[in-house]
Amino acid sequence: MAETDRYLLGLDAGNTVIKAVLFDLSGRQIAMHAIDGHSQTPRPGHVERDLGELWRNAQESIRACIEAAGIDLRQLQREIDTRRPFEDKIALLDEATRDELLVYGGHLTGD
Repeated sequence: MAETDRYLLGLDAGNTVIKAVLFDLSGRQIAMHAIDGHSQTPRPGHVERDLGELWRNAQESIRACIEAAGIDLRQLQREIDTRRPFEDKIALLDEATRDELLVYGGHLTGD
């Protein structure tokens, strides 16, 4: 890959897997690395993750993805092209624990 090539790096931190994916600027996937994490389910509908493990897995996924692609970190695109408008995105909002959070919300914030 030419040293002048630029790339985008995406990070997906899910409930069980954290994944880094590297794309060229045309959207072609160049490299990917994923690491399974450990989840605790203390009771039905609840999942706990060790944030330290998530951070370590994110770092390792990014490192391994970049190494697999054989690029220099300076080739990662850091700018946003403000001439192109942002597009609408669809995001999943999980409200499974909404009522429980409303009950406990005052205890968490001190209200």
